[in-house]
Amino acid sequence: MFSRIFGSLDRTYLIRAYCVGALYFALFLFMENNIGWSTNGLWNRIIPGVICLILFPFSKVVYDELKRFVFGDNVFYINTWVMLVGKIIINLVLFVMAWIIAPVGIAYIWFKTRGH
Repeated sequence: MFSRIFGSLDRTYLIRAYCVGALYFALFLFMENNIGWSTNGLWNRIIPGVICLILFPFSKVVYDELKRFVFGDNVFYINTWVMLVGKIIINLVLFVMAWIIAPVGIAYIWFKTRGH
């Protein structure tokens, strides 16, 4: 099952997505540390963050497939800073909502590779 899901994605795509996800997870840990690190609910914040980190590449698959479906192979010329801010915001939303979006991506990969 795992080899079917992970094997269908490009290895560099997964590595890049996990690196971006790790940066967002580290950012959340850094912000939590600056706010005041309480050990009471530590696991209430770490475990969901790790789950989002694991599921992030699959939520990114959903976004990339939707983007490919809507825009196709068109090229848009846009200011670099606008594009960078847009990508940061989109990836942040994908990371935070990974536990909702990723099951759609996993199902998409599962049915896409069904005949292989």
